[in-house]
Amino acid sequence: MTLGSCEFESLTFDQKLRSFVGSRPKAVETSRLITDTRPRTPSPPPDFTPPQDQTPEPVADLSSEHRHWIFSTIIQGLAQQKTIPFYIKHTHNTGDSTIGEYGGCTARTVPIDRCTSVPRKGEIIVNVLKSNRRKQLSIHPRYLLPWEPIIGSEVVILNGVSLGAVGVVKARQEKYWVVTLTLNDESRDLMFEEKDLATLEDLS
Repeated sequence: MTLGSCEFESLTFDQKLRSFVGSRPKAVETSRLITDTRPRTPSPPPDFTPPQDQTPEPVADLSSEHRHWIFSTIIQGLAQQKTIPFYIKHTHNTGDSTIGEYGGCTARTVPIDRCTSVPRKGEIIVNVLKSNRRKQLSIHPRYLLPWEPIIGSEVVILNGVSLGAVGVVKARQEKYWVVTLTLNDESRDLMFEEKDLATLEDLS
C-alpha cells in the first residue's frame, strides 16, 4: 500500500463516514455550526473616530476550537466506555510539585462514575500508578502525551471529519499509521499521522 492509494476513498465510504460522524451528539457541532445572526451596525464614514472611552477592549477568543480534543463531547462519551492511556510529560515547569513527581508515569482516563474527586477547571481526572500505588490525579491535558500506537491496537481519531471514529492499526508507513475503519460492514484503510491518534484500552 502506498500513501497515494489511501487518499482516494469511494464516495460511498465517505458518505458513511460523514454519516457516522454526523450522528455524534449535536453539542459537538454547535460551536462549529452556529453563526452570528445579530444585526450589523452600518459602517461609519471613513473619517469617523470613535471616542476613546467608548472603544471596546479586545476580547480573547475562547471558542471550543482552542480546547483540547479530550474535552470534545464525542471523546468524553467514548472515555466512559474505554480508557485512553497517556505518558505524563513536560512537568518540570508546572510549579506544582504534586504533578512534577509523576513525570514519566503512565496515566489513564477515568469514567465519570469512577472518579473520586472533581477535576480542577480545565483539567481531567486520571489514574496514575507509581511504586505499585494507584492514585487519581487532576491534571491539565497539556502534560498528557498519548501512547504511541502499535500494530493491532485499537485507536480513536482525534481530528478532522473522522473525529471520534474508532479503528484498528494495520501497519506503519514512514510517519503515517495505516488504520482500518469499519462502518456498516464496509472496511477502508486510511492513513493518519501519530498526532491524530490515541490508543484505546478496555476498562478494567
